[in-house]
Amino acid sequence: MRVLNSFFVVRGARREGVGLRAVREVVGRHPSWWEVACQYDTTPRSASGDASPANSPPDRSVP
Repeated sequence: MRVLNSFFVVRGARREGVGLRAVREVVGRHPSWWEVACQYDTTPRSASGDASPANSPPDRSVP
C-alpha cells in the first residue's frame, strides 16, 4: 500500500483542478492500493496544536 499524506496547492492555482490532475498523475504512475489523507475542515487548530476531535475526518481508505 502506498500513502499520500501531504499535498499542497498554492492559493492562486486552487479551484482549477490542478490538485486533482497532479494526484491522478502520481497514482497513474504508481499503480497500487493507495491511502489518501484528506483535510475536511480547515478550522484553525488551538494554540496547543491539537485538533478538535469533533473536526476529525472519518478514516477512509481508497482502493
